[in-house]
Amino acid sequence: MIRSMDDVVSQNYWNDWRKITCPTLIVGGEKSFISQELLKKMAKVIPDGKYACISRAGHDVHLEAPYEWRSTVEKYIKEILLKSAGE
Repeated sequence: MIRSMDDVVSQNYWNDWRKITCPTLIVGGEKSFISQELLKKMAKVIPDGKYACISRAGHDVHLEAPYEWRSTVEKYIKEILLKSAGE
């Protein structure tokens, strides 16, 4: 049972991330408490994972830089749709 954010952070999810079968975008804020290197590593272990960094944003990217976050997500979705159309 998860009791606090510390419980979530202390869990090892690497094997779970490797099992993700859909295209996945990891979006990190440049100033997040989670390191950019860790976020990049997360994206690499997901079979169809991709990483994007939002400048000047912290952990709550969607709240701190909503327009940049939305633009990044929309671009990714368009890439996925174009890739699907080509298959």
